[in-house]
Amino acid sequence: MKFLGANMDEDDRDVNKYKKYKIILWGLMVHFLLLFAVFDVYFASPLDKGMAPVKSTDLPPAKRLVLFVADGLRAEAMYGDDENYRIPFLTKLKQSGSWGVVHTRMPTESRPGHVAMLAGIYEDPSAIFKGWKANPVPFDSVISQSNNSWCWGSPDIIKLFNKDDLPTVHLHAYGSEMEDFGKNNTGLLDVWVYNKVEKFLKEVHGCRGSLCGKYFSGGNFFFLHLLGIDTAGHGYKPHSKEYINNIKLVDEIVRNTTELFETTFNDQSTAYVFTSDHGMTDWGSHGSGSRHETEVPIIAWGAGIRANNQRQDINQIDIAPLLSSLIGINIPINSLGIVPITFLNLNEDELSNVLLSNTLQLLKIFNIKKRRIETNALVVVPFKSITDKSVSEMLDRLNKLQNKKKLRNL
Repeated sequence: MKFLGANMDEDDRDVNKYKKYKIILWGLMVHFLLLFAVFDVYFASPLDKGMAPVKSTDLPPAKRLVLFVADGLRAEAMYGDDENYRIPFLTKLKQSGSWGVVHTRMPTESRPGHVAMLAGIYEDPSAIFKGWKANPVPFDSVISQSNNSWCWGSPDIIKLFNKDDLPTVHLHAYGSEMEDFGKNNTGLLDVWVYNKVEKFLKEVHGCRGSLCGKYFSGGNFFFLHLLGIDTAGHGYKPHSKEYINNIKLVDEIVRNTTELFETTFNDQSTAYVFTSDHGMTDWGSHGSGSRHETEVPIIAWGAGIRANNQRQDINQIDIAPLLSSLIGINIPINSLGIVPITFLNLNEDELSNVLLSNTLQLLKIFNIKKRRIETNALVVVPFKSITDKSVSEMLDRLNKLQNKKKLRNL
């Protein structure tokens, strides 16, 4: 009997041990599943592939576009009672072009800010796996879609936009040692960019022969990244004389660059956009979501820009389709921006074409995402108001409105 009882106790211990291991195993599986769900929901890249590019318009108002980005310039530092003192040239352009405030999103850093305005996408959550230092998934941009593009500025920014080494993309960046030296003389970085642009345009102006055709063709994009204001803000704070003096220097660089482009090409077919990637707090930081960090200026002038001296508020991702529409290139395929038509000096037919192209481009993203969900999900519950039939009917209605030239109903 004692022997039998000992065996039963040993069997009970084995059963209890098995139950404990089973509970631990199930617990680990549940925790792993929950952890995977968090990363799958919140840190998976929203970017999809397979969309065919959509051309913004067949009748672009400009042949080339010049984009000035004053890194770290907040809207409050530009607009105000003393703007005639700080930005005399840009203040005049506000009267002959369009201006407003761009609303950015967190994180208010240089990389996601430039990606938003040039690719039309906000920060990719999967960038956490790169330490928030790079975009882990390749993305399309205005730079890669343009026929030819030339970029000058910080290597940390301009090298983001040619991971495929396209022969039509020409990047010119200063070295990291110059960035260190620029902390003591913040305007030096911006002067370097201007000197390179001036040298380039003088070479273009004197260029002759068949090889020069690419400089004068349509769909060209020029990007000037000006880092001095951001460097001054970090080192001396936004209310310092160094920060204000750097704003005045940028205004002078914009004026001189505009004159160089008008002299070099002399065809009234150049559009210009001036903006910033993010703002800055009073204590010289950025990255969060205060108004000083998320509100930046935008001023546009030149070919295809409407004269509108009223403030206009747009989202940062709306800049990408705006740039594309000005020079008639494909809208970046992942762009979620909506073209701000109040900036464009186009007739109703041309505006309707731009709006319809923007709609079709966004619809392609929707269709790809819908197809992916239908393929991967176990159970799919579609929205009743967004079916294949309803989308087809809406497209037919848009085409009919466009043919009838009823832009306001689009």
